[in-house]
Amino acid sequence: MFAGYRIEQVLDRGGMGVVYKAVDPDLDRQVALKIIAPEHTQDETAVARFKTECRLAASIEHANIVPIHRGGEFEGVLYLAMRFVPGTNLRKVIDRGPMDLSQVAAIVSQVASALDAAHGKGLVHRDVKPGNILLSGDPAKPHVYLTDFGLTKRLGSNAEGLTREGGWVGTPDYVAPEQIQGHKVDRRADVYSLGCVLFEMLTGHVAYEKDSDMAKLWAHVTDPPPLPRTARPELIASFDDIVARATAKDPEHRYATAGDLAEVTSDAVASQQRARGRSAAAAPSVLSDDDLEATRAEPIPAAGVTTPPPPTPPPPPRGAGAGADPGGGTPAGATPKPRAQRAPRPPRPRREPREDGAPAGAWLRRRAKPLAGLLVLLLGAVVAVIALGGSDPEEKPQELGQRIAGKLGAVPTNRVEGSGNAVMRLDGRRLAVTLTSTRLLNGAPHALHIHAGAKGTCPGKEAAARHNGHLSIATHAGGPYYGPPVLAMTTSGDTTPDKSLLAFNRYPAVSDISYTRTMTVTPVVASYLRKNNAVVVVHGIDYNDNGIYDGVLERSDIDRSLTGESTAPALCGPLVADKTATETASTGGGHVLTAALTAGPAARGRPRVCTLHPPFGRT
Repeated sequence: MFAGYRIEQVLDRGGMGVVYKAVDPDLDRQVALKIIAPEHTQDETAVARFKTECRLAASIEHANIVPIHRGGEFEGVLYLAMRFVPGTNLRKVIDRGPMDLSQVAAIVSQVASALDAAHGKGLVHRDVKPGNILLSGDPAKPHVYLTDFGLTKRLGSNAEGLTREGGWVGTPDYVAPEQIQGHKVDRRADVYSLGCVLFEMLTGHVAYEKDSDMAKLWAHVTDPPPLPRTARPELIASFDDIVARATAKDPEHRYATAGDLAEVTSDAVASQQRARGRSAAAAPSVLSDDDLEATRAEPIPAAGVTTPPPPTPPPPPRGAGAGADPGGGTPAGATPKPRAQRAPRPPRPRREPREDGAPAGAWLRRRAKPLAGLLVLLLGAVVAVIALGGSDPEEKPQELGQRIAGKLGAVPTNRVEGSGNAVMRLDGRRLAVTLTSTRLLNGAPHALHIHAGAKGTCPGKEAAARHNGHLSIATHAGGPYYGPPVLAMTTSGDTTPDKSLLAFNRYPAVSDISYTRTMTVTPVVASYLRKNNAVVVVHGIDYNDNGIYDGVLERSDIDRSLTGESTAPALCGPLVADKTATETASTGGGHVLTAALTAGPAARGRPRVCTLHPPFGRT
């Protein structure tokens, strides 16, 4: 017996106390009895924090917060009696592995509701973690309780000493950076912790898997946000964005409330389920050669995605007809000798007659001369601009930003002989990309992606598996090496993987790619590039060297309406930042601007580089 309660068994142990299952004999009901550990009874800070827990937790009445029955001191020992919640806690559920998405959405929603109620009273939980989230009732649709407000603090209070032990309070796997750094803590610290819990529910492991608590704390402060699709590549890109925003290092960049996080999580789960339903409906029950051939003309249900068109085979030589010798020396009806395959050409668009009856192209011919005159004027203007602002042709303007480069090599076992290079300059969130490649399939689109969040390496031959009897590496097989796609390097338009992952109509469709584009990237992508944890991948292989993306490797592991050849990785290269170039560009602490101070092509003056230092009086 303790304080009028009959103790039956130990339920859990924490860093500050022990929780027992007990019975209140007077009311004949079970309770959870939390008693501060005896070794802490002489610790005045711990005692004060425990008493604070009693008052704060008892002040909140909410369906998802464990009610407090009574709290106080008995024979010099502090205790807290609360409702006994039959069931389990989220920690034990996650230990079984990644969770069902519907269950994830329901749990996040209920925990967020509890946190918003607490935040509305000016309280911050500061220790949101799976062990403090209780699940009761139907396992498929559990009722969720948030418990253990022992580390809360009333906003704006001067009781910081009650919550400081070594500068921060919380659990290393879920603590917000501002708690670790001793900065001001508000409700967004709980949003951060809930984001870490969300990541763990989606993947089955904590956001930052490190060997020590100190390494975990350092990771929360410095490492890029974790990406769930590194462990579960089948998830849509929205989950990466949600976790990244919830766990942003700067509280200003996070969701304003826990409810906002819950809302976007529910939306992402609904989108994932719709996408899964479309994929299941699109996949035929039995695959045949005819099915695989038909996929090249079928629309892909996902928004923003277009099926890669097969390259048109080269036409026969002129004069060749039925029974003619197509090879120049093979009699009609005989088996032709194998010959080197020509690069296939993309089909030309067919000109349609105009509605007014005029033949196609008539409008262009009528206006050819005026257009030609306009073109001459434009060229003259360009030449004038170059002449007036020209500089020494041997003097190149100094490029801004962090230089990041990668050498592209062929992915092993995928029968690619090509190669390439990628050079990027990252200036804040502005990314200038130049990518070249050679010896790829000509006349067919190649998806260009930046992958990040895993090992920052390219897959080796050990990642290969059998596809339709052939040994090759599929896109998802490379995921553990290079991570999920975080940027789609399209030639125009949107660059987010959600909308443009397989937008083949906006990717280069040539063997020798020469790609240049400047785009704005998310803070997550920029962070991975700076951390040398990003890889550039060129997709699309001609495994059996027949000039088309056919069904030799079965269906794509990304979308069942595509062939495996169209999405398999062809070239891959880790992106590594050039520290020397970065340090040179940042010398002086300001932006480096290059001004061409010449009057024209005849001038021999050389460009002068002006480094602007804030304040601008010191230039």
